[in-house]
Amino acid sequence: MADPVYYKRHIDRDLNQVLSNAKVIVSELKNDGYRISESCRFSIFIKELSDLMRNGFGLEGHEFDKNLLAEGIRDFAELSAIVKSKTIRQENRKDIQKLFGGSGKPSDDILTQPRDFQFELYLAALFDLSGFYVLIEEPDFLFKYENVTYSVAAKRINSERKIHTRFSKAKEQIKKSGIKGFIAFSLDRIVWDKMKKDTYIITNNPDTLYGAGQTVLHDLLKTKVKKAAWANRDPFVLGHIASLTIPAILPKSMSFGFSSNQLFIPSFDISEESKTYRHIKELPQKIKWPVSTP
Repeated sequence: MADPVYYKRHIDRDLNQVLSNAKVIVSELKNDGYRISESCRFSIFIKELSDLMRNGFGLEGHEFDKNLLAEGIRDFAELSAIVKSKTIRQENRKDIQKLFGGSGKPSDDILTQPRDFQFELYLAALFDLSGFYVLIEEPDFLFKYENVTYSVAAKRINSERKIHTRFSKAKEQIKKSGIKGFIAFSLDRIVWDKMKKDTYIITNNPDTLYGAGQTVLHDLLKTKVKKAAWANRDPFVLGHIASLTIPAILPKSMSFGFSSNQLFIPSFDISEESKTYRHIKELPQKIKWPVSTP
């Protein structure tokens, strides 16, 4: 794959701040008419985190579901961006309602659609909140940069064996839209694919989060993605947006965090002298992380 350009963020949050922000997000959505049950994965996270804080974080004899809490951090980080984006909320009420399905942990999901939609809307929200003109339209969304419109087909990859299929489907969606653009893909689920594990880090050094996601993402691209990207070359596919968000538990500071990395990768066939190549190199510098994300 061609040389990537990173957009990356590392954030850690005090437990009280995480819980407070999560409650505000759910309350705002309920007031906006969304149906969020007590058995919803977002509600389960709030209950589990409340119990943890009430009983003592990390105290001997108190067990807590690390997987569920770590995944809740990722879920609320992405939901927060979606909620802050007026464009996404106005045009995608039906899809946003679907987000409240799914299990507390991805490894328990029978249907992956809620989290698949979450990735698509989250990525579109990032572009919208960063000041790009965004339109929710086939293949998944369009964005405009310097008067050039690009398409994005966003795919969350749930297993290693589906990488080629997901890339192929994204390529066909872009071609059908008639607008050249990017295959965006989330690799959150295949970090430890063979062990069927949910992805999270336990660390007492927040600085390690900066490099952890970047290192893992680079390895995944080289070992699991490169072949599928090469096989699905097409004049309509200008590049790729690789995404990986790894949540973390920081016991000593009684906090949670996450490392979020998005790589913008030009296609093999894009000339380094072209406007498209320059755009791909500039795009990560234009992306801004939403303020006050849990």
